[in-house]
Amino acid sequence: MTGVRSRNLIVGKNGYKYYDGFYELNVPVSSPPAYWYMDAQWGQFIKFNTHKSLRLSKILLLKNENSNLSKSAGTPTPSNFKGQIKFVDFFHEVNLFNGAAYRNNTVVGANKTWYGEYYNNVYDSQDLSGKDLEQKAIKTIIFDYALNTNSLAKNAPNLESTNYGRLTLNSVQFLGKESSKIIPPYKFSYINTANYDASKEDNWGYYKDNPSMWSLNKIITPLGAEISITYESDDFDKEAVSAQSTVLSTSDKNSGGIRVREISVKENSVVKSSIKYFYNIPGFAENKGDINYKSSGITSYMPSKTFKEVKYLSELPSPGVLYEYVTVKNYSTDNKLGSVQEYNFNVLTPDIASVATSLKIPNILEIEKLQNSPWGGASNGESYDLNFSRFSIKDMTATIGRLKQVKTFNNVGQLLFKTQNSYKDISNIRQGISEETFSIYKRVNDNSNLTYRLGSTSKIRFPNILESTSVAQGGYTATTFIDKLNFLTGEVLESHSTSSTGKSIMSKTIPAHIKYPKMGSKADDITYKNMLSQTAANYSYILNNGIWKETSVGITTWNNVWAYKDITGSVAEPTADKEKIWRKHKSYIWNGPKDPDGVATGYVSTNDTDDGFIWDLPAGVGVNVAQPSQWKQISETTLYDHFSAPLEMKDINGNYSSSKKGDNDSKIITTGNARYGEMFFAGAENISGTENTSAPSTNWLEQGLQMINARRSTTYFHTGKRSIEATNTSSFGVLLSGTLINGIPQHKAGKYKVSVWVEKTNADKAQLKVNGTVVNFMANSPSAGNWILKTAYIDVPSGNCTVYLSSNDTTTVYFDDLMLRPLASSIAGYVYNEWDELTYIIGNNGLATRFEYDKAGRLIKTYSEIIDDLPNGITGGFKLVKSNTYNNKYL
Repeated sequence: MTGVRSRNLIVGKNGYKYYDGFYELNVPVSSPPAYWYMDAQWGQFIKFNTHKSLRLSKILLLKNENSNLSKSAGTPTPSNFKGQIKFVDFFHEVNLFNGAAYRNNTVVGANKTWYGEYYNNVYDSQDLSGKDLEQKAIKTIIFDYALNTNSLAKNAPNLESTNYGRLTLNSVQFLGKESSKIIPPYKFSYINTANYDASKEDNWGYYKDNPSMWSLNKIITPLGAEISITYESDDFDKEAVSAQSTVLSTSDKNSGGIRVREISVKENSVVKSSIKYFYNIPGFAENKGDINYKSSGITSYMPSKTFKEVKYLSELPSPGVLYEYVTVKNYSTDNKLGSVQEYNFNVLTPDIASVATSLKIPNILEIEKLQNSPWGGASNGESYDLNFSRFSIKDMTATIGRLKQVKTFNNVGQLLFKTQNSYKDISNIRQGISEETFSIYKRVNDNSNLTYRLGSTSKIRFPNILESTSVAQGGYTATTFIDKLNFLTGEVLESHSTSSTGKSIMSKTIPAHIKYPKMGSKADDITYKNMLSQTAANYSYILNNGIWKETSVGITTWNNVWAYKDITGSVAEPTADKEKIWRKHKSYIWNGPKDPDGVATGYVSTNDTDDGFIWDLPAGVGVNVAQPSQWKQISETTLYDHFSAPLEMKDINGNYSSSKKGDNDSKIITTGNARYGEMFFAGAENISGTENTSAPSTNWLEQGLQMINARRSTTYFHTGKRSIEATNTSSFGVLLSGTLINGIPQHKAGKYKVSVWVEKTNADKAQLKVNGTVVNFMANSPSAGNWILKTAYIDVPSGNCTVYLSSNDTTTVYFDDLMLRPLASSIAGYVYNEWDELTYIIGNNGLATRFEYDKAGRLIKTYSEIIDDLPNGITGGFKLVKSNTYNNKYL
């Protein structure tokens, strides 16, 4: 065959192999009769439809049980956003001599349809339709956009209509519960006096006639305050790197984008305060229209829409005006000047390289061509050129924009105080440096000569590290020096300060991962926890006769040996390493002798021994690690939940304080100065799992509190919206666990106080049993409205103990707000509504305070509970003691 172009081998669906390409139809007669030829054709089809971008419409804050939504509800019209791509090859095989068709085959290379708008990845309006989520939302944020001729940059490319513009945010509205309007919206206004015109774009990408076009210039707050923003054009005095033979005009320098000139706040059309910004070099005029004005601005280079050669362009910072000095003046009503702050920043400086192949912007960017070795030769009748080049780059652009100095003046120009920052020179930086080398090989053949180019570029990037900060005020100067940084995180580990009086103090921090290696970096060991910012010890020193002496030492131990209690009182101690969570455990202070200067005279710091402190982990939950006598324990966290919230703590005197969580561990239910296993509170608002009201069984209300065949009722309630109804065949109450944790009981034996509110109707039927034995309530129980507060004092053993409430016969008795605590302890209970707002606090005496909120979640009424005073004709219950009213003239 002649004229055959073999290309890609294709295997058809029939198993035959084909080569794609075009074949000549004229075949010589001498061709062997076994030859066939193929006529191959192919087609391709690609279709892209308009893909609309999505805008954020609203944000809904929902409780977890109301957030089970689908992202694929509803079906957007496919023709609006579907795309298709298709490639097809057709093969026609014919006998060389008789022209008979042997086979026709079509091979589809690709045929795919896809969605360009990924509605299934977000919640769109169709996903929320019919869900009534606004009524379930705790808070709602609505974004309102200008979708008409009020939008910005009308006639911009890719818009649905030339009368429309780009997405423009008009307002943000915050709604309260059930989407109630609680405050007026934030409203936004813009500079919008011109349509989009590509021909009026300047070199910086801004609107040539007014660079501030389409910028935000006004915000109206919900309280009616009007924040106005005034802009002016950027300007600069120099380029860091200038193109050869380029002279910038005044108009060129008066460009670069926009900057804020003034921000003012008006109330009732009266300016209450304003802030003005000035960008001149100190000593020159402030206003850019003044003949003596000189800008402190500089840019790496000025961009251009025409060809402009700038050396090492790819390594330079992007063009943009940076200001070395910014002065901020604060004005009050009647334009009265208050304080003045002058900020000094590190910015680019002009290139001072003396060699055209180098670049040197001091302390910012240095590029040097270290080698340029051309060499030519010939081989096998072919000439060629070789060129070896080598570059070195020192990149210190991280220092751009760092704050060098701040001066604060009063309204008559007197210096009040000055803050000055010093930074490490790159020669003294030992961490945070990255270095890389890139090599390149090119072969260039221009048909007249062959050129080989070999290049190597080494680049070192240096970080920006603060070395010291000095503050001068009232003739005194104090300087803080940073002496040591954490190599892994960059956090300060050691620093010292000196004052004008000559006193020097030092502080040192020891990261926890130094004492507990398993808290260390995963780069060292993948099983480590990467807890690099946590602290184990803090030291304070004073310079005493030229030697740093300890004045105080505080230590925090960490522990990954914990036990967890569930709602039933069961205790679990994880054994798998991945379940052992590192948390703070104990706090110690050094409590040895000190001299009159406060120096710890007996502290031994030889070889970082921490004066004998023992950093060992406890052998088990609750097992103590004994410390030398000079180390005094001041606190200990003895219990956490699975979310690392502390539940039980012990103070310096061995006294406990605890908090219990309820409603799936989402909120605090009880607090008190007792151990976790000694205090209990339950209303009837929460329940674990699903309650079977038709066939009651055992249900847990809160940690350690359960119902046995009892049920919750909305007929009566003391607080919240529910109470517990029980008869002689049902009960509810407390199960105190006798399970020991490493030999330590969860509660102490002794006298405990029980208090519970009982609905009046059958209050005399209420019965209390402790471990199955009836215990009488105290006589003369106080009443408050329709409820009676029953109280009893009981003996609780150290082992398992049940404290149950029921009726003494088949009569139904309603109970609410049960409390159990040691006699010497005081606790409080907390009740919440369906919006997770705190609605009741029940004190240790059993009396409650009630809180009422508006749709915005603001407190509007406070009630206190009082007991009945029938001789004086006073009926107890909740009495209003305080009310709050909120008014907004703009709502």
